[in-house]
Amino acid sequence: SATRTVTLAAARITSTPVQNVGTIGAAGNRVGYFLFNDHITTSEAQLIAAVNKLKEDGGIQDLVLDMRYNGGGQLNIASRLAYMVAAPATTAGKTFELMSFNDKNPFRLSLAQTLVPFLTTSRTGQPLPTLGLSRVTVLTGPDTCSASESVINSLRGVGVTVNLVGGTTCGKPYGFYPQ
Repeated sequence: SATRTVTLAAARITSTPVQNVGTIGAAGNRVGYFLFNDHITTSEAQLIAAVNKLKEDGGIQDLVLDMRYNGGGQLNIASRLAYMVAAPATTAGKTFELMSFNDKNPFRLSLAQTLVPFLTTSRTGQPLPTLGLSRVTVLTGPDTCSASESVINSLRGVGVTVNLVGGTTCGKPYGFYPQ
């Protein structure tokens, strides 16, 4: 019930959406792991570095992708992640996600404008590395949302086995186009 005065100062905060990249197991039975917390622009370079590290560590046969705290974000980042997990032949010519709108959508987008392919290059046009996996284990929870669900569903849609471990996800409750 007492009044208190607090002074806040602006500060630059740097987010590290990809963390704890590592492998366990012997060659030929190696499992990779990383925590992925946010589908934001700066995560692209971190995801590329994580995939390259897993490849440099002798390659992996399985991946544990921890998205328990990933509330989503950009579908282009999700598409690039899904492409890097799967084999290029698995995603070639396939749709990552297709947005579907009701008649209240003011944008009147064409089919081509609502289709998100599996993106094979970075934002700068560089080819993305791939792990070429046919299965992945995703750690989930109630904070696994939106673009994280798109990664799960798109991989399943192209035949990658996705094992979910953890709590129920929140789904893909909405989408938007930044203006």
